[in-house]
Amino acid sequence: MNAKYQNKILIVDDNDEIRNSNAELFRNNDYDVLEAADGIEALSIVNNEARIDVILTGIDMPRMNGFELIEELKKNPQGEKIPVVVCSHLGREGDREKMLAIGAKDFILQGIDSPAEMVHRVAIVIKQGSYLLRIDPLDLDAKKMAEDFNYPANFKCKNCSTNLALKVKFNPTREISAKIICPECGLNH
Repeated sequence: MNAKYQNKILIVDDNDEIRNSNAELFRNNDYDVLEAADGIEALSIVNNEARIDVILTGIDMPRMNGFELIEELKKNPQGEKIPVVVCSHLGREGDREKMLAIGAKDFILQGIDSPAEMVHRVAIVIKQGSYLLRIDPLDLDAKKMAEDFNYPANFKCKNCSTNLALKVKFNPTREISAKIICPECGLNH
């Protein structure tokens, strides 16, 4: 992976203390952190960011709660592919079941699961079935691929000049999808 690449996390919680604590935790673990106070603010950020690798959200929030946020992300072309991890301090079993049923990738109990466990579980969700591969513009069919698909011949990002990468993703049935992305700015090429 590119040494400059940082996973980008959007932390959503109306409780400033919890949100700030989680933001600091992930910043200290080399994440690029964005913050939102509720689901509406989170959706606005999703629509304006080139790349978000994971969303960590609370449940009970004003204007749009965590359940509604996940449902809205499913309808949103920018947000439908972003994995969501729920972090709740309430620990209601019904919340866990409902969140996982509507598409959350994991459910973390704030105060029960340690901060190190939270970071570890978020990292697992990000990496799950997704790989970033370096492209050598001089190797094998790279030149032909650049010509056929109108990529820059040197495989450099048009936006920030970082070497492009091939992001390969496996779904649960082991089907593969791939796209050329910039690992620095997240731009799809």
